[in-house]
Amino acid sequence: MRISNEAMTRTMLGYLQRGRASVYDLQQQISSGLRVQRPSDDPGAYSLIRYYQMADAATRQFQVNTTRTEGRLGVTDGKLQDLSNMVQRVSELVVSGSDGTKSPADRKAMGEEINQYVEDAVALANTTHEGEYIFAGLRTDTVPYTVTRDANGKISAVTYQGNQDTRSVEIGENVYVPANLPGSDTASEHGVFQSSDTDVFADLIHIRDRLMAGENLAGTEDCTADATADTLTIKGVYATGSTVRLSTTGVLPAGLNGDTDYYAIRISPTEIRLALTMTDARAGTAIDFTDNGTGQLSVAQQSLGDIGRYAEHQSAIMARVGAYQERVALSVKVLNANVLNNAKGIEREASADVAAAATELASRQTAYQASLAITSKMMNMSLLDYI
Repeated sequence: MRISNEAMTRTMLGYLQRGRASVYDLQQQISSGLRVQRPSDDPGAYSLIRYYQMADAATRQFQVNTTRTEGRLGVTDGKLQDLSNMVQRVSELVVSGSDGTKSPADRKAMGEEINQYVEDAVALANTTHEGEYIFAGLRTDTVPYTVTRDANGKISAVTYQGNQDTRSVEIGENVYVPANLPGSDTASEHGVFQSSDTDVFADLIHIRDRLMAGENLAGTEDCTADATADTLTIKGVYATGSTVRLSTTGVLPAGLNGDTDYYAIRISPTEIRLALTMTDARAGTAIDFTDNGTGQLSVAQQSLGDIGRYAEHQSAIMARVGAYQERVALSVKVLNANVLNNAKGIEREASADVAAAATELASRQTAYQASLAITSKMMNMSLLDYI
């Protein structure tokens, strides 16, 4: 077969271009440290590199989520600890206020101290983190608690403006953790300050008012029952939701027991009804007793029990937040390990062996130079060189 000069030239130039390209590829690997930068470099390795890159992007987003959640839960835990310290101090004041040797002036001073705790509790409940209210449910741009004040400027009621929803944050693939707790949820036990059977604001306000009135917090007062209206006539300071216990020198009204804590429903300054649960008290659902009983009926408020019940509730809330923090901390460790594994996978598939590439480059450069020399000589041959 006759081979033309043009065909031979094209063939030699093709060899030279491939040789030059292979030298260029090796030079790129050595300068960049990467063996695979395009799908054509190694389709299988490139596919794995893309997988690791996408996994790394997802992992880093999870890290952002965990960092934010960790910060929010940390603030929440710190505020709950502050509240716990406050409740502990109030418990001490309740015990002191139950001491029969204390004078009305002593109790008023205790009431003034608790009044400051009422203010502090509201301020704490309105805590913000990164511009958001942490106890407002999902209404993070709304002040969760507003207050009503009496003629003396003291807080007489606290109203919740948030909602009961929580924000679940994905901190790993299909791993979610609540990033917040609702301040109030009177239909369940999940509310921080107000739940189905607790209300720290009402407890503090009621204890304050009793002490300001000079009442012995452990005192018992005589009262009378009215089975027709299901009411008790009282003299002391009572609030809806506060717990009371009854006793008598004779027989209690039918339907009531002496070893049971009931929840007061405030009807008027001198009358209360009784409910079986906090929910019933809030709804105004009173116990129906069918007679007035016999003997002298007495009632005692359980202020220490009220604040103690809230302290137990708060401990459960803090344990829940602690569990969330543990899950986030574990996720941080897993995500850090995943970032490292993804980086190793990318490096393993993409990185060049620079020493081997340098050796191969030297060999290919020598071959390329030789090809150039031979091609140049052949391109300069005349017809006489073939004779």
